[in-house]
Amino acid sequence: MALLHPQLEAFLAVIEEGSFDRAAKRLCITPSALSQRIKGLEDRLGAVLVKRSVPSVATQAGEKLLRRAQSMRLLEAETLTDFRPGEGDETARLTILVNNDSLATWLPEALADFAAETKGERVSLELLTDDQDHALESLRNGTAIAVVTSEAHPVSGARATPLGAMRYIAVTSPALAASLGSVGFETSLQSAPVIFYDRKDTLQDRFLASFGIGPEAFTGLVHYAPSPTAMIDLAARGLGWCMAPESLAKPWIDRGQVVALAPEHAIDVPLYWQSSAIRSALLTRLGAVIRKTAAKRLRPLSE
Repeated sequence: MALLHPQLEAFLAVIEEGSFDRAAKRLCITPSALSQRIKGLEDRLGAVLVKRSVPSVATQAGEKLLRRAQSMRLLEAETLTDFRPGEGDETARLTILVNNDSLATWLPEALADFAAETKGERVSLELLTDDQDHALESLRNGTAIAVVTSEAHPVSGARATPLGAMRYIAVTSPALAASLGSVGFETSLQSAPVIFYDRKDTLQDRFLASFGIGPEAFTGLVHYAPSPTAMIDLAARGLGWCMAPESLAKPWIDRGQVVALAPEHAIDVPLYWQSSAIRSALLTRLGAVIRKTAAKRLRPLSE
């Protein structure tokens, strides 16, 4: 049983699967039937909603619809559960965008607690990842219904709640740390190899800036490794230094595999939970669990 119009279900499936063929398979219909549903929805709304590309993505008009449709589907699942408790097979889907460092440290605990709290309910979690400074775009365009972000100001139609601060420290191998201190730390830092997560990552630049070293003065080799753990591992193997979540780096430091560089120059990144302002009991429960775990695992923002 579904309350959402089949055309809207088709639209959601195409955007989430990124393919007409995969969406048709998910809905157990032919690609031709799926295409007709999308075309019918576009005719009804008078706008092209899907870019027929690889992958298939929402147009600007489609993003407006996606923001509403995500919320409508979640409320549909909760409504059907209210009227048919324990009888239906409706699945509530929660698409959340988080930063990789949270996913590698404190967030799995929160999600496990939420799963335990909703045991017996059909709740599907889809986790997307991006840098905390760029997370809000997914909330704006409807790709995610909630995000972990460094932005305190809520986007339109969303609520923002402070979670705490994640502390980052610079780490590297003992050998590279010793070489940096042998000539003059700030001078050596200008040409020392460095490891970034990706080209959106600015933490290493912020660390260098705290010593007065701007991009124009830095001459070191730059590596990219899109994994928080891999960054620390590469640093331990002497490829360079990197900024790492303090909690993630601590076991490596305790084992003597890496050392902290200038820990007094640690960087605290504030994190916030922004979620759609719809009146969803599931989303409210998820937010409460997220805040509870963050209070235990993150630093207070006032610190």
